[in-house]
Amino acid sequence: MSLPTFPFYFGTFISSLGSQTFSIGLIAFMKAAGYSLWRIGFVIGAMQAANIFVTLLWGETADRLPPKKVVIWTELASILIAPLLAWSWAKGPDYFSWLLFAAVLRASILAVQAPGKNKIAKILSKHDSGSNAKRAIWLNKVSYGAIFFAAGLSWLAINFSQFLYVILFDAITFFINGLILLFCLQVPPNATSTGTRILKKFSDLYRYCGRFALADLLLTVALCGGNVFIVRFAGEKEEWIPIYLASYGLAIWTTGFLQRIKWVQRQHALFWVGLAASFFLLANHPGEGVVTLLCLLISDHFYWLLYHKYSAQIQVDTPLEHMAAVSSARTVQMLAVIAIGEFAVGAWSGEVSVYWEAIWRGLFSLIVALFIRLT
Repeated sequence: MSLPTFPFYFGTFISSLGSQTFSIGLIAFMKAAGYSLWRIGFVIGAMQAANIFVTLLWGETADRLPPKKVVIWTELASILIAPLLAWSWAKGPDYFSWLLFAAVLRASILAVQAPGKNKIAKILSKHDSGSNAKRAIWLNKVSYGAIFFAAGLSWLAINFSQFLYVILFDAITFFINGLILLFCLQVPPNATSTGTRILKKFSDLYRYCGRFALADLLLTVALCGGNVFIVRFAGEKEEWIPIYLASYGLAIWTTGFLQRIKWVQRQHALFWVGLAASFFLLANHPGEGVVTLLCLLISDHFYWLLYHKYSAQIQVDTPLEHMAAVSSARTVQMLAVIAIGEFAVGAWSGEVSVYWEAIWRGLFSLIVALFIRLT
């Protein structure tokens, strides 16, 4: 990471840390406060639906407006939601509708800014593919990798604090990132577009990124329903769930550094074979604590080796003026499959054993590896 880009990635990490802590804490504190599982699931599902809807309609905003301003204004708007979240939470379950409204509004605002961060990463990259790839991988690390640290903060908050402090922490991280972007980051002028039709976002994704966009979609299918998947493999040892989530975050960082190795950059089908092998291992070791954790670590590492690869290639292949639109199409594609997967895995959990849950994912990964090898 070069000095001129440090403020962007550091600020994004701070903001993501607050967001991830909020998301994990919301589920745990709602359960502790006596909210029904139906209400908890409804909030999470509504937030995901809002993310998909807003990204679909306005995800390319940073292609039409300066992306730095888009991120700053959405950070400010997210801060303004914090008092409503705090008030509705303090009122308790009787004010669930207000809590739901505030959570969905917050998710909608953040959905607008996410493609803008991809746009800034593209602008800050040099014109060569190596620089583009590094910027894309760093953005993954500071955005998604924050879950590794957020899991620890959430555990501390759940055991020693209140959700009101989690909301406050979330708002403070938005404020800090806004200040960093405003005063510490210079974003050069860039080409803008007048707007993109919804279907054109997806046609651009496959026109510019074709093979890798399809592989990215298949990777999402392989790990769809991941949250319920982890809960199933925790079995009766629920206390391992935060640790499993932390291992997912850890893999983001370690694979990000592994991507610097030339041999790693050249591999593709091999990583799909590794992902398949990890699922076959999981099939035979559910609910076994440390052993299951080791299997998940292997699975998470192969997943993120592939995800980093696709992120880098999509950023390299996408023209700057369409970066936000293409990123929003990729996000909608991913979120839709994930959401469908959560419902599907939950629905068939009574019919499909944990063993076969992992086996079908392994077989699917092997088929994809064969497809990549032959094409």
